[in-house]
Amino acid sequence: MINLLKLWALKSEALAIHDIAEYLQLSVKQTARNLKKYEQQGWLTYIPGKGRGNKSKIIWHKNVEEIVEESLNDPKLSRAILKILDVEPLPEALVTTIFSSLFFKQNPLPSQLTIPIYNAQLNIDPLTVTDTESAWIVSHLFSRLVDEHGEGDLAFHWEQKQGKFIFYMRTSLYWHTGQPMEMQQIVNSLLKSFNHGSYMQYRAKLKGIHYSNQCLIFDYDGTLQELLLVLAQIEFSIQYKGFYSGAFIIKQNVTNQYVLTANPNYHLAKPIICNILLQTIPSQMARKISSSIVDENNWTEKLEYGGTFYLYYKSDVSKLLEQHLQAFFYQFAKEVSILDESKIALHSNPIDIVIPSASFKVGYIVNKEKFVDLLRIMGSPLIQVDHLTVKDAQNEEKLENYDCLIVPIYPNLLEYSRNSFETIFTSRIALYDSYRKMYYPKNFIRKGHDLFGYPNLKESYLIQ
Repeated sequence: MINLLKLWALKSEALAIHDIAEYLQLSVKQTARNLKKYEQQGWLTYIPGKGRGNKSKIIWHKNVEEIVEESLNDPKLSRAILKILDVEPLPEALVTTIFSSLFFKQNPLPSQLTIPIYNAQLNIDPLTVTDTESAWIVSHLFSRLVDEHGEGDLAFHWEQKQGKFIFYMRTSLYWHTGQPMEMQQIVNSLLKSFNHGSYMQYRAKLKGIHYSNQCLIFDYDGTLQELLLVLAQIEFSIQYKGFYSGAFIIKQNVTNQYVLTANPNYHLAKPIICNILLQTIPSQMARKISSSIVDENNWTEKLEYGGTFYLYYKSDVSKLLEQHLQAFFYQFAKEVSILDESKIALHSNPIDIVIPSASFKVGYIVNKEKFVDLLRIMGSPLIQVDHLTVKDAQNEEKLENYDCLIVPIYPNLLEYSRNSFETIFTSRIALYDSYRKMYYPKNFIRKGHDLFGYPNLKESYLIQ
C-alpha cells in the first residue's frame, strides 16, 4: 500500500526506472515486480522507456486519493493507513490530501466543531491520566468540588468552622445518565482519590469526610488553601461506577474519532457548542501540513503552549559541575528543538558539547521516548537516564535516587506536585518550551480560561 501511495504522488511524471526505484527506496528488480503487480490489479499501466536514457511512463486507471478517502470510513483500513503515515515519509501533497479528507471538510451540522487531536487512545480515567491531551478531555467530562482555577464546581461555597472545612454543594446534581448524585457516592469517590498512591501524604492528614444535608464536612489536618489545591486536581474528579457529571458526554464512534455531546443534566451553564468531533491524526503527518497549504479562509493554525521543561538539580553540586550541567543541558535543549519543531530552546548554546566530569543520574519526565534516547546518546557513558512518569514526580523516596530531574511544568498540571521535587532539587534552569500545532475553524471563538494549554470548550462558541 505504501509504495502504491508513493507512486500515486508521482502521478504521470515521466521517470527512468532507476529514478522510480530510488524514489521508492527499492531495487530496480523489486520496482519492476511491483509495477507488474499493480498492472495486474488494474491500478495502472506501466510503459517502460525504450532505449538508454528514455523515460518510463505510468498511466493511472484508478484515483488512489478517492479510494484512500473512502477507505478512511472503514475502521480497519483507516487504522492501517494512519499507521503507515506515522512511520513512512510521504510527499507533502499526498499527506495534505489524506489530512484534508480526515477532517478539513465542511461539517453538515453548523453547531459541530471539528478539531484534531494526536492521541488515538485517550485515557479518560482521572486516576491514571498522564498526558495533557487526555487531561484536557477529562476536564470536560468530569466535575470536581472546585475547578482548576479554584472556582466552584459541584460546590458553590466553602469555609472553615471549628477546625473543620465545610463545602456547600449545589442542589439538583445529576450523573450524565440522569440519575441524581448521592452525597455518599461523592464521599466514596473522594476517598478513592485520597487513597490513590500519589496522594498518600494528603491522605495521612485526612481524618474523615462526612455529610449533612447538602454539606460535605472535611476533618483535615492542613490548611484550607492546601485542601483546595488538592481537590482541584484531575485525580479528584467525581465519578461513580463509570458515571460522570461534566459538561460533555464522550463516545468513540469509529476508529480515530471521538464525539463529545453536551450533557443535558449539567449543573452549570450548558456549553454553547453541542457537538464536538475529535479527529485523531498522527503528529508526524500534522507537522507536514504547513499553514500555506491549509485553506486559510476556513482554518486557523495555532501553536498550543504545552509547558516549560526545567532541569532541577541539587544545591550541593560544585560550581564547576553546575557550569558543566548548564552547558550540557543547554546544548541538549537545542538538539531537542531540532528533533521536534514544536519545541523551542530557551538559551544560546555552546558549539561543543560539554560532558560533565562526574557521572550522575537523571530522571526525565516526558511523553516521547525519543527525547530520552537522545539524552542517553549525548551523555554516554557518564550520564544515566531513566524515563519517569508524571506520577513519579510525587514520589519523594524515588526522586532521592536522582541527581537531576527534567520535568515539565504544564499549565495547571504538576503544580500540586512541585512541593515534592522542589524540596529535593532546589536549583533549576528552564530548558525548552513545548508546543503543539493545532487547527481550528475560522468561526471558532475561544473564550474562558484555557485548560492545560487547550481551549475551554465549555465556554467557547462558533459564529455563523
